[in-house]
Amino acid sequence: GWLSDKERFAFEAWNSDSRLTGPLVRGDSLGNPTDDGDQLVAASWPLALRKAVEALEGVDPTRIAVLGGARLSTESQYAWAKFAKSVLGTDNVDAQLGDGVAADVLLSLPRATIDDACTPGGTVVVLGADPKETHGSLFLRLRHAVENDGATLVEITPRSSGLAPYADHSLYPTPGELGTLIDAVGSPVADSVDTPDAAGLAGPTIHAVAQALHSADRLTVVLGAGSLGDDPSVMAHAALGFAQHFPKATFLPALHRGNVMGALDMGLAPGLLPGRTPLGDPPGSWSAVPDAPGLDAEAMLRAASEGDIDVAILLGCDPLTDFPDATLAERGFNRVEHLIAVECVLNFTSTGADIVLPAAATASEVDGTFTNIEGRLSPLTRKVTAPGTARPDWMIAVELAGQLGSDLGFIDIDELWD
Repeated sequence: GWLSDKERFAFEAWNSDSRLTGPLVRGDSLGNPTDDGDQLVAASWPLALRKAVEALEGVDPTRIAVLGGARLSTESQYAWAKFAKSVLGTDNVDAQLGDGVAADVLLSLPRATIDDACTPGGTVVVLGADPKETHGSLFLRLRHAVENDGATLVEITPRSSGLAPYADHSLYPTPGELGTLIDAVGSPVADSVDTPDAAGLAGPTIHAVAQALHSADRLTVVLGAGSLGDDPSVMAHAALGFAQHFPKATFLPALHRGNVMGALDMGLAPGLLPGRTPLGDPPGSWSAVPDAPGLDAEAMLRAASEGDIDVAILLGCDPLTDFPDATLAERGFNRVEHLIAVECVLNFTSTGADIVLPAAATASEVDGTFTNIEGRLSPLTRKVTAPGTARPDWMIAVELAGQLGSDLGFIDIDELWD
């Protein structure tokens, strides 16, 4: 009986007058350079696809970057992972824009459900997350568990979160020292009343939290991204440390991008193939895969800023607005030779693209599935027709692959699912 603001108002974007209804290319209607600043103009699909293929043909795979993908359906994520890694041959693919948790770490942790986290009498650790800001319904479930079902809540976050009023313990470690704090809480020394200070927190406070966690019969960690001021390795160290110190703990990811868990499951991350599988032998219908893990989003933008990325593909994302270091993103895109955007609505980054391919909205205009934070698949059913000639994201990947002389192995949603 309750909707968060995101759920209540997000649908308005799909009815916006700003929706892309056809492809755009920079130049004139034939894609030729002009003298008036090379504006984005309407173009046909054959022209836009040809321009994209011309930008991609012959480029060293290590000089291609693919950013985004969390907006897409699970099927489209699979299609683009296969296109990037098997057709283009690049592993520079990342659906998390520098504000998540390392994919190999996240997928290696034992998974919890929302019911696990809200078990009556259980203990919940909110680690680096703020569900009130990112997962409104989960916030209500956790609050109910504390207020009505006797759950114990421990908050370990960069600053006070929306769950602070309901927390039995709140720990706000010094920036960069989250892993140190987790090691301190998990250490046998923390069971002593003489627990030393750590991460800017007093020993008695750490001792009280250690007692609560070590005595918990059911322990669930709601895992977020932590502080944007910290290196991502800080949260990875903390999560792995927690799993080591508390072997009974299970983890519920609370990353804030819509279908980010589907994206990671489908291989839209460096070093991964679909099915949470490390790079290695290609899946049966794949011709090949990259030999070595590629770059994450930050590394891709850093490489772009140094002139080491020739082509960037944006899958429903806006790094100039959404990446933590906007200055780095701007430097990177200023040096990329070709920028291809697959989008529903023009944003700050895609406005500077050479080619913009209009995508159907995942929420109401495509058939398929999405993956929730528990790892469960939920169905998507097309309710309305996409505006103009906008197409499902997976179909755009199929057409680009065909133009490059490759066959992704499916031409409809049923074949893709198989």
